[in-house]
Amino acid sequence: MLWRPNRFSRQMRSSLYGAAVSGVVATQHSGIRRDWLLCLVLVASAWSVPSRSDDQQINEDVPYVARDSATVDARTYAGWRAVRQFDCARCHGAQYQGSIGPSLIKAARVNTRAQFVELLLEGNRGMPPYRDVRGVAENADGIYGYFKGRADGNIGPGVLRLLP
Repeated sequence: MLWRPNRFSRQMRSSLYGAAVSGVVATQHSGIRRDWLLCLVLVASAWSVPSRSDDQQINEDVPYVARDSATVDARTYAGWRAVRQFDCARCHGAQYQGSIGPSLIKAARVNTRAQFVELLLEGNRGMPPYRDVRGVAENADGIYGYFKGRADGNIGPGVLRLLP
């Protein structure tokens, strides 16, 4: 005997999992009530939705996450490493507060993320463009996050550690 569709099964056919559920519901299984089978399928489908890692849950509008002045999120940490690798201190001073070039901390304080990243990638009258430099271009948001954290006083000038 085939199961007659009811209002609930019609709604399920039009839902996200409708195709999979309607195929299971329409099939007759001996020994298992269809209601329980439907519940089992729905619970199993809810468990199969992948959860996001902590790094993915970081809001993209937040430029950095700092637990203390030396422990930061992965994006900010990668930005800090890029700053050190490309020796920005050479022109911007040992603490990035200005030397031959202007203070990068002040630049992060007074500019939006988009403005800061544009200056970084496109350069200006004294600074070369870094859009073609892979390590800088890929970590531009993290570089902004690092200097924004420095400007806010939440990230210190020393060596950083990665959040666990």
